[in-house]
Amino acid sequence: MGKYGPLENVDPITYQTTVPNIYAAGDGIGPPALASTSLDQGRLAMCPACDVNSKTNTTTPPPARIYTTPTS
Repeated sequence: MGKYGPLENVDPITYQTTVPNIYAAGDGIGPPALASTSLDQGRLAMCPACDVNSKTNTTTPPPARIYTTPTS
């Protein structure tokens, strides 16, 4: 985490920080704080870190909120 909260200057496509070979995802880069979003961000950060091509469209942002209605 940054001194005052989430890390700043993280590339939204590769999740690389301004420090070479350091990647950040999930709660460390700020909202949305969803486990499924963090998982996808981590997977997408792994691709350039390990020189693997991702087949996911990284230009579409992940969902910020998911609403459901519980059924009884």
